[in-house]
Amino acid sequence: MTLSKQQINLMDEMAEIEYGLITKLGNLINAEWDSNTLKIKIQELMKQRSCIEEELDRLA
Repeated sequence: MTLSKQQINLMDEMAEIEYGLITKLGNLINAEWDSNTLKIKIQELMKQRSCIEEELDRLA
């Protein structure tokens, strides 16, 4: 299967979001943190990832 330019771009964007999630989770593990602030950031990244995943599913 050949991926379209749009699919490749979405997958790149999802990889960036996943990297952001991993970074935020690392912050939770390694530091004292404001749980509400990081929780909101993580939830936003998860929403963005979910939207991209849905769009990729529609393109498949």
